[in-house]
Amino acid sequence: MEGVIGIVESKKVLSDVMVIAIVIAELGKDGVQISDAVALWGNEKLKLAVAELAVSVSKVPAELGDITLVEGIELAMVAVQKVPELIAALKK
Repeated sequence: MEGVIGIVESKKVLSDVMVIAIVIAELGKDGVQISDAVALWGNEKLKLAVAELAVSVSKVPAELGDITLVEGIELAMVAVQKVPELIAALKK
């Protein structure tokens, strides 16, 4: 499979984006307030996700350039697996 790049970094980026969405949902579900911005600034889970995102995001365009149907489904599954956590964050 020479020349195949894969989607490792794309999966990481998508997962990190979902983590960021979950953190924002947890903090903003009762309406966005100034205190939410302060809480975001100090949120370790968010800091880690953003740091990992910054490392991985530059490799995504090359990965998406040769994406296959199976890899597209794998990416969708990464997001789908985080949806229950996002819903739970919104219900808290």
